[in-house]
Amino acid sequence: MEHSPEETRRAPLLSEAPPSPMHDAEEMEEIECGKVEAVCRCCGACQGGPQHDVAAANKCVTRLLAWIAMNLLVYAGQRAMVAAGLPSDGIDPTGRRATFILESVQMLILHACGTAIFAHVLAPERRLLTRWTANAGFFVVASVTGCVFSLLSDLTPLETSLSSRGGEGAAYIAVSCAVAFFVLLGLWFHVWYARRSSTKLGIVPYLAPRLAVVVGYVAYIIILDVNNDAWELHHYLIAWIGTLFCAFDHPASVVCLAITTGIFVQGLAAYGPAEISDRRAEYVDWSPNGPG
Repeated sequence: MEHSPEETRRAPLLSEAPPSPMHDAEEMEEIECGKVEAVCRCCGACQGGPQHDVAAANKCVTRLLAWIAMNLLVYAGQRAMVAAGLPSDGIDPTGRRATFILESVQMLILHACGTAIFAHVLAPERRLLTRWTANAGFFVVASVTGCVFSLLSDLTPLETSLSSRGGEGAAYIAVSCAVAFFVLLGLWFHVWYARRSSTKLGIVPYLAPRLAVVVGYVAYIIILDVNNDAWELHHYLIAWIGTLFCAFDHPASVVCLAITTGIFVQGLAAYGPAEISDRRAEYVDWSPNGPG
């Protein structure tokens, strides 16, 4: 039976069947992705949803690398101070122990990444890492803070970190109370700013993840203490926890971030990576005259 040319034109061909959703997704062009246009190449997984902004993600990675580089620059300056004898009990002032330096840099990078997340360093609206004046100011404050803390650490009342052995002298208690006052003052400001600022972050979303980190450290110490194991929370780990709370672009918050970062990097440059548990002291000699 023969079909007329007109009927043949009306009959749909198999090759003209509607493309599958998978095919549609692969060929999708210029879909909305926040405030930019992107080309969907996700093999049908998106199905028209908001797409990943590769350019914005790459800028985030670039900011992270810049933040790590900033920390490494401060670390290099603090190592120079150790070589100059500040603090007097700094480890490996000659820089002969490659393992010590590499372990310190590894810990620095890992903790810098944690700070970048909690302190919102990667947020594009932050002036830090965006304006050279902000970068220079941050570097100067962090470096000077590290140097000042090295000077103060040579004083007897500041030689002991928080530990199971503790410090019971009047001077140690007075210094600890002063430090606690400034810590609480900084925490009060950030909580107030989280509630009142235009960011509208809110107190609970601001405090919850950061207090979770604090609770983790406290639980770690309690477990060691219950098992009669010695523990020591070094001053630079306490300072690193402080960096997690400096999450705003307010000048006071940025200064707090620079101060806490400077103390953290100073301790890491002078004394290297240290565990909370004191078991490590049983088989590692951290003294300046230890194994070279």
